[in-house]
Amino acid sequence: MNRAFLSGTSLVALLALACATSGQSGGMTPGPSGGMESLTKSLTGNLGVSPTQAVGGVGSMLSYAQGNLSPSQFQDITKALPGAQSSMDAAKSLGATSGTITDKAGLVSAFSKLGMSSDMLGKFVPIVSETISKTGGADLGKLFSGLF
Repeated sequence: MNRAFLSGTSLVALLALACATSGQSGGMTPGPSGGMESLTKSLTGNLGVSPTQAVGGVGSMLSYAQGNLSPSQFQDITKALPGAQSSMDAAKSLGATSGTITDKAGLVSAFSKLGMSSDMLGKFVPIVSETISKTGGADLGKLFSGLF
């Protein structure tokens, strides 16, 4: 119970950091520019996951993308998703990842550590890809979704 509280507290701190470092005026508010807060709300609202699971899941997916894309492709993804590094840091602090994920088994394991099944990964993909498409273009969204 205390670990869950501390994890939630850590998540709030990481989200605040993401807001402060997103580079967008007004922080990370829902809207056409996207952002982690908007994506988190979409995932929690549509899939019924907790905010911790949403941010940790996105961070795990980004850690997988980092391990399977070229550095320039991954940089394009992170530019299209403000707060990307903070979500990766959150996945790490939640114990879902220990760094870059290079295979799908590692990604499924990360979701499992967050209390989600491999089926949930398939439900995250279109939502995260849509956010990336809105901010970085359809080709970038397709590149991301093609990883999964």
